[in-house]
Amino acid sequence: APFEYDGKSKTVYLEGIPKEMSVTYINNTNSEPGTYVAKAILTYDQSSYRASEVPDCRWKIEKDNEL
Repeated sequence: APFEYDGKSKTVYLEGIPKEMSVTYINNTNSEPGTYVAKAILTYDQSSYRASEVPDCRWKIEKDNEL
């Protein structure tokens, strides 16, 4: 479901990431109405772990027309 616009910053992020991995996010925070595409890049020891590519996340902040 989209976020509802209230002027406050909204953020999308991954949950359940093992502590051995770190995540760099691109375009995952915004406060204005619109549709966005966030990207998550995993960093981890590739000799010890295997991970899939994380698909881009399309997310939205909608402004209620009655405001």
